[in-house]
Amino acid sequence: MALAFVSCEKWTETESKYEPDRIDLGFAKDEAYYANLRAYKSTMFDRRLSWGWFGGWTGVGANMLSSLNGLPDSLDIAAIWGDWRTMTDERKRDLEYVQKVKGTKVVATEIIGDFDWRGYAPDDVADEDLLDYWGWEGELHPGGPTVNVPIGSLYTAEPTPAQEAAIRKYARAVAELVLSLGYDGYDIDYEIGWGSRGNLVQYRERLIIYVDELGKYMGPKSGTDKLLIFDGAICNVPEPIGPYLNLFVIQAYYSTHFSNLNNSVDRLFGAVNAFKNVMPVDEIVRKVVMTEDYEGGRGATGGMVSHTLEDGTTTNSLKGMALWKPVYNGVKYERSGGFGAYHIEYEYDAVGRISGFYPWTREAIQAVNPAGIE
Repeated sequence: MALAFVSCEKWTETESKYEPDRIDLGFAKDEAYYANLRAYKSTMFDRRLSWGWFGGWTGVGANMLSSLNGLPDSLDIAAIWGDWRTMTDERKRDLEYVQKVKGTKVVATEIIGDFDWRGYAPDDVADEDLLDYWGWEGELHPGGPTVNVPIGSLYTAEPTPAQEAAIRKYARAVAELVLSLGYDGYDIDYEIGWGSRGNLVQYRERLIIYVDELGKYMGPKSGTDKLLIFDGAICNVPEPIGPYLNLFVIQAYYSTHFSNLNNSVDRLFGAVNAFKNVMPVDEIVRKVVMTEDYEGGRGATGGMVSHTLEDGTTTNSLKGMALWKPVYNGVKYERSGGFGAYHIEYEYDAVGRISGFYPWTREAIQAVNPAGIE
């Protein structure tokens, strides 16, 4: 923290000042600029971080819309939405550049439902041999979950030793693929209660085993700098999973008031209640990231155009989430874990290039992590 922020106040070399979102600097940005940018990124878990699910990634194009390098320099984490498994030469160059030069973390996002036996098995394993390859025995759907599980409910069938071994083998395959492709971690889109169903996501014990194995390679228990994240229905995540996660990314879409960030069952209130028996409340709060939806043209305005702040003024919802100070059971906390947007690329040229790219994300970042621009 000291390295990144004390030095923001005064620099001996004016041209090297840390200015993360000065689009006009262009190619004039020098190594001192990027060194300080990386130092700032290294503090992301000590402040409100910025997050964006990024779709349509190619690493090439006539403009920077489809490149990670086109995202704001000071964006902390980009989560690849869509096909993250195809790593072309262009994608690899783009990925490595933002990681090594800008210090940006890039994670792979995947919605979980059924075990993806085919997708994580070697190509030479025939479809009819998949269950044998993984070592699965018995029913995939004990209890017959053919409909969506109600909010807060999961099947509790206890896995057999062979099933546990198969789940752990599967989790290792997931972790190995994510990390072999160069990603900084894995973001699990957990939609239980909102429509997701499947022979992994609907079973409490299977999920716990799955995350426990992933946690050997990523997340706070791994001893590495790789990230393990859940997003979506955080309020319904099984309690033992909480300590394995770096962040709880909440889809707080269409938020119009600071109070509903605090009190809604699927937002802060639900997240704290999910994990308060296994984690300190202040730690939970510091891991909560509130996010807005940019679909339907909302990227042009930074989300909902009228989000009421605690002082009664209004702003767009992205900035409102950035400025939000969490309150739980009457206790106010100085900060959340951060803020972000789904399909952040929809904001790329939201108000015209004369105002710069990603104007609302840049504004929100500056509102809570000012760069000291004179």
